[in-house]
Amino acid sequence: MSLTFAVVSDSEPTQEALGLFCRRLETSTGVEVAPSILSSYAGLTEMALAGGVDFAWDPPWVAVELGDRR
Repeated sequence: MSLTFAVVSDSEPTQEALGLFCRRLETSTGVEVAPSILSSYAGLTEMALAGGVDFAWDPPWVAVELGDRR
């Protein structure tokens, strides 16, 4: 089983931190967790609605929109 954790960012330190976070999740759970860095919340919403995101770090308005659209 593999999961995807997505965030929106254009920051290189965020990319590095997300990769480390996902590796630590893998170590703790034994489940592969792939990081996904997206450039926009619209892209995150599209990917989530298409089933390509298992977890996301997003602002409340994005979470509400996803909840309403699912």
